[in-house]
Amino acid sequence: MKSKDLKIAICFRGLASGVSKNVSVKGFTGWESIKEHVIQDHQYDVFAHSWSVDVKDRILEVYNPALSIIEDQKIFKKGYDPKLQIRKDNKEEWVEQIIKSNLYSLSKSISLKNKYEKDNKIKYDLVWILRYDMTFTRDIQYDKIEKNKIYYSKPLHNTRLPNFKKMIWDHFWVADSDTSRILEKSYGALATSGKNYKNIHYWYDDYFHDLGLTGDDVLSYTPENSVASYYINQKK
Repeated sequence: MKSKDLKIAICFRGLASGVSKNVSVKGFTGWESIKEHVIQDHQYDVFAHSWSVDVKDRILEVYNPALSIIEDQKIFKKGYDPKLQIRKDNKEEWVEQIIKSNLYSLSKSISLKNKYEKDNKIKYDLVWILRYDMTFTRDIQYDKIEKNKIYYSKPLHNTRLPNFKKMIWDHFWVADSDTSRILEKSYGALATSGKNYKNIHYWYDDYFHDLGLTGDDVLSYTPENSVASYYINQKK
């Protein structure tokens, strides 16, 4: 892909504050690094979906999104209580809630991008789908990113998991605009699949496989380019 004069869409999804899986979400902290290392000198617009209504004004002020939906957390699993921490006796409710909430927010953020493209008769060269706690430490080399492919973050977890090769990590995604629609459709695909998953990483692997995509179509990105502050803060 060309590396100059790109039109980039930054699609934020999920929580910008609060607690996720018993860990505080450190939103906003990486925005300057995203501007420096991801956006660089390219044209860009931000699209934001979030459940963090408590910091709605800050989301709008910091990111200045072209379009946004900031709404109360939807309950996708009966019995789930967002006020309770995850425990062994409520893990089933948490897992289903987390997976559906994640995919719903991701899909909504991309759909906002799609609407803006249609309304303004434009098309972005690349679409980044990011959590609000992402921090980047090196410039993205755009000449190494190809069209018609989906890139995802390499894991920051211990890689000795027994089923590691079947787990796709979702701290960030990047794809051209048309290809990003595959990710947009992920929530609808999960809703009609009738399957239960231990975590979202296994879901993505099956989703891409069912679409006939291979490792040549869905590629992991170099880990040096991305650090999630979620994990940095765990280690402090």
